[in-house]
Amino acid sequence: MNRLSYITKFCRTIVKKNICLFLFFLIFFPCIVTAQSYPGLRSEAKNIIKEISKLKKKYPHFKYFRFKKNISESQDSTFWISLHYEQKMVKMPKHERDSVIKTSAYTLVPDEKDGISLTMYFFTGQWKGQAVPFKQYELGKLNLIFFLNAGSNTEKITNEIDKIIKKRYPY
Repeated sequence: MNRLSYITKFCRTIVKKNICLFLFFLIFFPCIVTAQSYPGLRSEAKNIIKEISKLKKKYPHFKYFRFKKNISESQDSTFWISLHYEQKMVKMPKHERDSVIKTSAYTLVPDEKDGISLTMYFFTGQWKGQAVPFKQYELGKLNLIFFLNAGSNTEKITNEIDKIIKKRYPY
């Protein structure tokens, strides 16, 4: 082989590698965008949570609610923020059949007076969780679902949260 064919072969190899590299970045670049790339959605979710934290003035259920303590955020390329808050949970015996099937004969339920279990997920795209949400909202690109149990006050607190969301997103 002469020198020119080596150079030609070398150039073709370089071009093929650059095309492969270009395609790699074209395909995987959207996947490496960090969750911090959603400042508007993140801000909106946190604003809704801050509004919910103000319910402590009206309901003793939120007495120990702390905004920063009760939320978790995604650190990868997906966007999600979750909130989990429980107060005054009481052990209750499960139904006889359930206690045989499950690992524990007891379950935790909120105290009737001021107990609460609230879980909220803010996310984009489709809900990938297994549980059927108690309430679900589409707020533009931001989706919100929540699960709430506050004993006999569940409906009242749900309505309050619903008002907070509809105030920000009237639909």
